[in-house]
Amino acid sequence: MRNQIFRKGRSYRVKQSVMSGASIFVAGEALVFLQDGYSHYDDCFVYEFHSQRDGKTKGWWHHQDQAETSWQRVFEPMDE
Repeated sequence: MRNQIFRKGRSYRVKQSVMSGASIFVAGEALVFLQDGYSHYDDCFVYEFHSQRDGKTKGWWHHQDQAETSWQRVFEPMDE
């Protein structure tokens, strides 16, 4: 398993629009990290966020073979 990437309850901003699974993340969107999990079937980590833009829960899928730092291309922590 990998290190904890996101901190529960912390806010993040989407840097570039992406689609991950059934979720669409929109550039500039503010999110609050909820929880993470692992899908053995898909060999992926799934990071769940609450969107402050539309109120939806969104999942960002991160495959095992992707660099652990790849999240930084999509998300940035917001000032607390």
